[in-house]
Amino acid sequence: MCKGMRIGKRIEIEKGCDAITARIKRPNLSFVLLVYFLWLIIWTVPGITEISQLAHELGYAINKRSWASAAYLVGVLMHMAPDLYLWLMAEVAMVFVWLGCVVYMVGCDVVSIRAGILTHERKVFGFTVRKKEFLVREISNLRATRGSVAFKHGKKSFRLGDDLEEQVAKALAKELEPFLTQTM
Repeated sequence: MCKGMRIGKRIEIEKGCDAITARIKRPNLSFVLLVYFLWLIIWTVPGITEISQLAHELGYAINKRSWASAAYLVGVLMHMAPDLYLWLMAEVAMVFVWLGCVVYMVGCDVVSIRAGILTHERKVFGFTVRKKEFLVREISNLRATRGSVAFKHGKKSFRLGDDLEEQVAKALAKELEPFLTQTM
């Protein structure tokens, strides 16, 4: 028998007699994505405008066979090269940050306990990008802490879910606890 329930807005739980699966949606970062996107536009437009203006002037000077003005523009380009490199590096870095936020936001964590194994998967667009498995008998100290559910495995602590409300984290820990204490 499979029983489904929700905890808060982000967690869906399916329980059976000997297994539990919790799907934890990622926090909504729409405002952060919007700010990064606006910054990217504000940063991109002037840089491309400057590069195209310099390229246009250089092309004009070469077409007119005005080597003196072409040499001058090449000198300007060489002088501006460090600035253009920094601009381009910041542009590429921000694109990766923005894409990382998109990937982070559309993913979900899937936590399941069955057959004596706790599995924690991070999924993005339905694909598993990270998967960790833990033997239930080696897990201790399951608790809600600082907006997530944490547990000890050996000497290391692991967290499930990010930026959960404290009550939601406690409720999730309470739902998972009986499946960790069952003997397989």
